Amino acid sequence: MLAVELNRANYEYDVHSLVKAFYPEEQVSVLTSEMGEAKRESLKADIRIRILLEECGASVRVDGADYHWDFTENQEFKYGFKCFLYRVLSQATGRTLPWGNLTGIRPTKIAYQLLEEGKSGREIVEYYREKYYVSAEKAELSVDIARRERALIRTVSHHGKGGEDNGYSLYIGIPFCPTTCLYCSFTSFPVSGYRKLVDAYVDCLIRELEYAAECCRGKILDTVYVGGGTPTTLEPEQMDRLLARLKALFDFSTVKEFTVEAGRADSITEAKLQVLRKHGVSRISINPQTMNQETLDYIGRRASVEQVQQAYDQIMKEKQQGYTYGRNQTYGGYSRSSANDSIPLQAAANYIANRHFEEALHALGSISSEERNARWYFYSAMANAGLGRNVTAKEHIDRAVMLEPSNMEYRQFKQHIEFGGTWYQYMGRGYERPYAGTGNWCLSMLFLNMLCQCCCFRPC
Repeated sequence: MLAVELNRANYEYDVHSLVKAFYPEEQVSVLTSEMGEAKRESLKADIRIRILLEECGASVRVDGADYHWDFTENQEFKYGFKCFLYRVLSQATGRTLPWGNLTGIRPTKIAYQLLEEGKSGREIVEYYREKYYVSAEKAELSVDIARRERALIRTVSHHGKGGEDNGYSLYIGIPFCPTTCLYCSFTSFPVSGYRKLVDAYVDCLIRELEYAAECCRGKILDTVYVGGGTPTTLEPEQMDRLLARLKALFDFSTVKEFTVEAGRADSITEAKLQVLRKHGVSRISINPQTMNQETLDYIGRRASVEQVQQAYDQIMKEKQQGYTYGRNQTYGGYSRSSANDSIPLQAAANYIANRHFEEALHALGSISSEERNARWYFYSAMANAGLGRNVTAKEHIDRAVMLEPSNMEYRQFKQHIEFGGTWYQYMGRGYERPYAGTGNWCLSMLFLNMLCQCCCFRPC
């Protein structure tokens, strides 16, 4: 446990986010004046960081070392404090964060706004690095995603005579799941305890759709996303009733993608897939989260690896009827890692699959030198190659091949490093992008604006 004493409650979220990012292995609790006295007393012995915010600046003590910041009126107070706290924690831990001091879920918002202002990619990268301490890799990624986002938005933007945007997207939320996963912070309830309320919820949802249809009359519907929760916890009859009314209320002739999230493999049945096909659903998103059974058990996600594979096979049969299948990974992802990999190795493989190479190396760094096997050196070689560190990549893939000379996967990657095969050619063959298929408009609009993964992790 790592407790932080803070004298202003309205800074609790930012403080917790940054401290937790620098101390990921610790359970972090922020003590404020609004916390109950008994709770404060129970955590008193765990206080390692004390933060005193004043009008003139801030003082921070970390493990006995004192730091001070003087506020100047040429900057916004909260921004200045977050920069100060980031520098303090970086100095105290000897770490830097790929996303710097950004917290929240939208790092691309900054790049998007600067592109709209006419800034160049280079100018935006420097802005990220100087203002938020973001790494060059993540800054460049943000610019790349923002450019893609702008291009997508232009294709679904419909301007009227007065210049107003007449296009819109529709999100429909189903707040029920088979069970609640350990890591989940979304509004969701285990359906077993609320089954008697589901029909009433669908009734209310339909009434809200009727209101939305009236409000949006005359506008152009671009995309529809049914999310949750887990929408496929609805029974086939409930899903049929909802989608039938949805299609009757809205004009789908302009819809570029109609997605239903089938998040839990244990909620997918042939009858439900038939309902989705009947109503013209063009894309289904299955969330394996991870293909490591140990991790699934730990996070309380009861859909097994076998069930995920069975659901995938079932979807692929339906794909012949017009579906696009999307794999959405948020807790570690789905990669070609070994079933026997430890959780840090699995995490590294998943980061590599989504091209988060710095995070992969960070995960690998948690494994002691005595425990580093051929798999560790293989993943390290891939992550270093992804960052352009080809000398280290070659050293580590050589080590992997030496430890397991018969492993063709290692030998193949070694050839790519030695004989000029490009990194992205290799990645494209074995490691799929997070969203497979074509025309993924809804998830592009939703997740390109949020980054991941997965993982992901530090927006504005």
